[in-house]
Parts: sequence; structure tokens; C-alpha cells
Amino acid sequence: MRTQYHLVEPSPWPIASAASLLVFLLGLVCSFQKIAESRTIILLGLVCLIGSISFWIQDVIKESVQDKKHTLS
Repeated sequence: MRTQYHLVEPSPWPIASAASLLVFLLGLVCSFQKIAESRTIILLGLVCLIGSISFWIQDVIKESVQDKKHTLS
């Protein structure tokens, strides 16, 4: 059955973004407790979060431009 809605393929980026956000927030909590390595944890979480969101957006653009899954034509 064909519908007007596009069913997307499973993607690893939502769980990767959630895990990165968890690491980032853990780093913030550590900084509130004045733990020495908190800046490293915050930076690691932020870099991973930006990377996973970038790859996620890249996949969405590829689906719409190259695979034509988000257009009517």
C-alpha cells in the first residue's frame, strides 16, 4: 500500500545524539560539583553532539536531494 507519507529508514543518529547530550549534561553536573575533569567531559559531549547532529542533517539532505524521498517529483 502506497501512502503520501515517507517512512524513513532506521537511523543511529537519534540515539547517538541522546547519548552525547547525556555526556554533556554529566559534564555540567560534574562542573557544579567542582570535579577537575568536568571541562573535558563537557567538551567531549559537545563535540559528539555537534558531530551526531551534523551527520543526521547530512542524512536528511541526502534523502531529500539524492534519493528524492521528500519531494513529489
